[in-house]
Amino acid sequence: MWKKPVFIIILLYFFALLQNSFLIYFNIFGIVPNFIFILFFLLVFFSNQGRSASVWEIFMYAVAAGFFLDIYLYKYIGQSIIALIIIGWLIKKIKSSLKSGNDSYPFSHFLPIFLVCFFLYSALMMVCLHFLDPAQSLIVFDLKLIVEAFYNLFFAVIGFVWLRQISRSEGF
Repeated sequence: MWKKPVFIIILLYFFALLQNSFLIYFNIFGIVPNFIFILFFLLVFFSNQGRSASVWEIFMYAVAAGFFLDIYLYKYIGQSIIALIIIGWLIKKIKSSLKSGNDSYPFSHFLPIFLVCFFLYSALMMVCLHFLDPAQSLIVFDLKLIVEAFYNLFFAVIGFVWLRQISRSEGF
């Protein structure tokens, strides 16, 4: 029972190191994929809906992922944790309201939910940065943000396909 959270925290740490040391040399328009956000989103998307423990799992995922995002990407600690808690709650509510038929994890739900959550996360980060440092612009949606969203979506789709296969075979 305790092995899964420890493994996830180690994996988040590994992705934080990977995206901040190695992947900076393989950027597109100065954009590095946000593997921590992608892993968080995939974990929440594939969490079991019917279990009350999944709320605590989502909270734990948000705190761990937000901590690594704040440590490595932002000047202030806490903003990513709060944003990921909001996004995790939103994903859980959206998934519980959608009817998926036989497939518990339909790809048609994954794409729009990921894009909405990614843009929401970016907007929340911009708002937090603006209030903590008024010199920052409030919210800027530009071509770079769209490229970043689809660059991250590419890796998220790879993770989705992989986790979907695991969930079908093992009951992840």
